[in-house]
Amino acid sequence: MRPERLELKGFTAFTDTTVVDLTDVDLCAFVGPTGAGKSSLIDAMCFALYGTVPRYDDARAVAPVISMNGTEARVRLDFTVGGVAHTAVRVARRTTGGGATTKEARLERGDEVLAGTAADVTKAVEALLGLPFEQFCRCIVLPQGAFAKFLHDTPKARQDVLVKLLDLGAYRGLRARAEERRTEAKADVQRLEGALSVISAASAAGVRTLSDRIGMLDALAVKVEGLLPVVESSATLVAAATETVVDIRAMVARVERLARPRGVDVLDALIADADAALEAADTAAAIAVADVDGATAARGALGDKGALEAAKAAHAIVEPRRRAATDAASRAARASADAGAFRVARDAAAEVVPRARADLDAVRAANAASVVAEHLHPGDACPVCAGTLPDPLPIVAGRQSLKAPQDALTAAESAAAERADAAATAERAEAAAVAGAESAATELVAAERAVERLPDIAEIEVELLQIDAADRTLEAARRTERTARADAEARRTGATKAREAARSATAAFDAARDTVADLSPPAPTRAGVASDWADLLQWASATAEQMHGDIASAEAALADAQQAAVSAHDEVAA
Repeated sequence: MRPERLELKGFTAFTDTTVVDLTDVDLCAFVGPTGAGKSSLIDAMCFALYGTVPRYDDARAVAPVISMNGTEARVRLDFTVGGVAHTAVRVARRTTGGGATTKEARLERGDEVLAGTAADVTKAVEALLGLPFEQFCRCIVLPQGAFAKFLHDTPKARQDVLVKLLDLGAYRGLRARAEERRTEAKADVQRLEGALSVISAASAAGVRTLSDRIGMLDALAVKVEGLLPVVESSATLVAAATETVVDIRAMVARVERLARPRGVDVLDALIADADAALEAADTAAAIAVADVDGATAARGALGDKGALEAAKAAHAIVEPRRRAATDAASRAARASADAGAFRVARDAAAEVVPRARADLDAVRAANAASVVAEHLHPGDACPVCAGTLPDPLPIVAGRQSLKAPQDALTAAESAAAERADAAATAERAEAAAVAGAESAATELVAAERAVERLPDIAEIEVELLQIDAADRTLEAARRTERTARADAEARRTGATKAREAARSATAAFDAARDTVADLSPPAPTRAGVASDWADLLQWASATAEQMHGDIASAEAALADAQQAAVSAHDEVAA
């Protein structure tokens, strides 16, 4: 397992997003004062893989890693296994009870999600690395807290720590098993000694015969023992020669398996093109930003459009006010003329009424006797002299009719009343028209005073046109800026992908080189993946050619060793 990139946020001392990039790093060390966060980086890697932290005795205790006053700790570890890129992500989120939950987790291989829960991620990591958390801590991560305890504890406690760290409990089991086997062996010895005690002594003749055979066998054994070193040596030579051939063939196979991946040759060119496109896009975006700044400054220099529109509106009020004042004055003049005519008619009609009344009075006076006589009878008291009227009554001249003068008076009074009403109505209209004319004149004066300090309407129109043009220019510059920024972001994404491809290609190269690292291949120059592959394949070609010659030599040595072994075996068999 090779860590490539560690990203953490809200994890112990790392409150803000922190990235540790280990790409292309073969050996590194974290250095710094106590509390700087060195151990936290190792803890973060372990947490991303297994969901727990080595420094705490309780595997479930993850709440302490959440930064003070923080609500969650988030860790992402990018790593490779056998040259294949993987990503492990875990989140520790604080709970209301003071603990933490680590349910959010995932393990990815490229675009494939291998596990999506905390438990599944742990199982998948154990299967991928071949190590559970405890063995990972013993083999990969040395828990510094345990060593600190070891240094400051009692001898008995230090012994317990060593037993725990080095897993010496297994040796206790071995000792117990050895004790069991010792007990079993003692029992076997006692049983065999009992059996020997009951065996009777062999006869003397049998002893001599057996002694002779023993002598012959001893002589033969001496001869065989003299040949055994030769057999063993020949067997050793055969085994060594065979191993040499197998090893060389295996090395050749590893060297010949080296192959340049497709697309590596153009990767450097793709990165260069992506960088050039990004630089051009950034330049265009910078120009667009400058254009926006210039358009903004130009627009700002033109002033407030609202004030100009208000001034234009103020100018727009004057002319209607002027027309309204003129119309009101005309209406007032017409109303005054009409009122004068109605007053003349009223006065003329009023003059007719006295004359009609005088005519009526004259007729009444001329007909007074006949009017009185109409109601007198003989013997009545005379209304003039108070005497008794004679019988017959005196003859009175005929009565003149009052209807004509009465009708004339009624008609004159009616005409005078109508002319008076008409004159009053005309005078009210005149007063209203005069008041309207005065109000319109007042409004006109106010409107003219409001604009007398404002710029000329033509100047206002020109400035408004300039502002509208500047607004359009600014909006166009902003659209261009947005487009340029979007293009630059897309180019940046393309450049990032190209570099990610380069990192993946470098990781694949390192993994391929690691397969033959024991054969001392050339160190990568990091001038480019294609260049490193060219150097490695050139070395592989030369090395494979040399190794094929070594195989022929090793096979010849193997044949010689096999022949010597056959000869030694034949002699021993004889």
